Formats: sequence, C-alpha cells, structure tokens
Amino acid sequence: MASAPPPYYWLRKLRSFFVLHDRDLDGVISREDVVDYPVNRAKTFLGETKAKDLEILLSRAWADFLGGDNQTATFDAIIGNFARTFTDPNFSDVNSKMAELMFTAVDINNDNMVTLEEYIRVLECFGVHPLSVKPSFEALDANKDGLISKEEFIEAAVQYFQCTCESPGALFWGPLRA
Repeated sequence: MASAPPPYYWLRKLRSFFVLHDRDLDGVISREDVVDYPVNRAKTFLGETKAKDLEILLSRAWADFLGGDNQTATFDAIIGNFARTFTDPNFSDVNSKMAELMFTAVDINNDNMVTLEEYIRVLECFGVHPLSVKPSFEALDANKDGLISKEEFIEAAVQYFQCTCESPGALFWGPLRA
C-alpha cells in the first residue's frame, strides 16, 4: 500500500530550504553548498569561533538529514530523509537538539538571546538578503520583546521542519522561496 504524499505546505518549506542551498541552481545540493559556503561566510560575519560551531552543526546536519555519506543530494532524497518527521518518534528530539546547536552558533555574544543584528549576520552566511530577515525575525519573536529566546528559536526550527501547516517557524530560513 502506498503512503500518502507529504503535505503541500511542508514540501514548500523544504523546497525553499533546498533552493536556498542550491548555489548553482543545478537541482542538486552538495556538501560544499550546505557546509563549506556558509562556514566560509561565517568567518567574516561571525568570527572564527562561531564559524567553527556552525561547521560542526552543518556537518552533522549533512550527515544525518541531507546527504549522509554522499557528496550531493537531490530534492527527492532530502524529502525522503525529512519524511522521518511522520514516522520516527525520536525525530522531534533530534530536530530540537540540532536547533539547540544552531542557537549556539547564532547567539554571537553568548547572552542566550538572539538580536535582529545577530539573526541578520547568521542568515547572511546562507545568502539570505539582509532586507528579508526582519519579517522572519519578527515572526520568530513570539513574545514580541525584540529578541529571540532559545526556546522561541528551537520552537521555530522544529516548526520549520515538522509542522505541516502555516506557522511562524515557516520563516526560520527567511522568506519562502519556492
């Protein structure tokens, strides 16, 4: 018996995530696109220490969710990997732990809060235009205090990869692109 197709909105978010990382628009993402490109930019935008934190996170994300042992991945392969959202009872915990690692990289001054400036600098590492970041930041700032707490950040990341309907977390990686 065939399984139901993944929900449209969830696919749209993952398509946007894929497009964000497909630097040469060839329909394939590589470890270089997902890990090396943002880490090299992070050295400029975030400094060496935070770039190293980001490299650890992105290398783990590539191995666990995106390409595994392969050097490249297609959109269909990534959908298959992330479809664990609907079948693996531990996926939410794994996703939350990955988001916590990302928060460590994003929190540039280590005060357990993310400012708009910090969020801009981090998303710039991935090629998101700075003017696109403010609406995303505002959506993630659930209590509207002008900061993103660790809890807000993790909740938004989990929403991005697991929620099948519209939610503030849909803007986690900037505006939807596809």
